[in-house]
Amino acid sequence: MKDLSAKSSFTFKGLCLTSGDHIAFTTPRIPLSGDKMVEGCFTHIDDEGNFHAFSELLESFKDDGPFTEKDIIDIRVIHPGSVAVKMHAGNNALYHGQQVEFMKGGKKNQGELIGAFNSVICVWSDGKLINAGSGFFNPIQ
Repeated sequence: MKDLSAKSSFTFKGLCLTSGDHIAFTTPRIPLSGDKMVEGCFTHIDDEGNFHAFSELLESFKDDGPFTEKDIIDIRVIHPGSVAVKMHAGNNALYHGQQVEFMKGGKKNQGELIGAFNSVICVWSDGKLINAGSGFFNPIQ
């Protein structure tokens, strides 16, 4: 996967998306009733053109993607990443694009905060996306 940042922009189904955007989409892979949509945090489009997002709803259906263009029926941006992180991080000290530190494997690591949804934070660190609860991440001053 190429390097990501909080400013990484992608086009998917004609919609401009930025890493960290709070999005909503429909897919037949997640059968919701009525007009309900899957809400979550958009992370990126991979090298094959597949859509990646995280959401506890996707986890509960044991389907966290990736999703192809054929898999997504409708998609929209609810809030840009800068607003979404403030709303969903669960920690007012964190912001979109911020450098944070966290413990992994007994070592202190650093990364860039890409997005947040329902108190789960997504960080780009050492070529990987790391998702964890907001309490695991501390802002670097």
